[in-house]
Amino acid sequence: MDAEFAMSRESLSHCELLTLTGELDLAAAPSVTDAVDALTDPTRPCVIDLTGLTFIDSTGIHALVHATPQEGVVALVCNPGNVRRVLEMTRIDRVVSVYESLDAALAEHDAA
Repeated sequence: MDAEFAMSRESLSHCELLTLTGELDLAAAPSVTDAVDALTDPTRPCVIDLTGLTFIDSTGIHALVHATPQEGVVALVCNPGNVRRVLEMTRIDRVVSVYESLDAALAEHDAA
């Protein structure tokens, strides 16, 4: 059973928050890239919450790696599980900060 992809965006006082749920695959990846590219202030940090993802493929990984505003910072939130294992196997955590909880990611970027 496929989990339908959904994405929401929220502007917080200190960063942009994108929340992804469902499956981040070939069909959904371009919308993630477009959402980050459409940020009105590319210098603000962008936190991408992946805790609601049930699946990610190579196109999803590419979208996350590409998701770097011009001068801003991207941080991922991903709890332990299948999606986190994919991030670790592809070593994306060496390129992008990965947090286990949204609170930890927001606290880090609130302090910056």
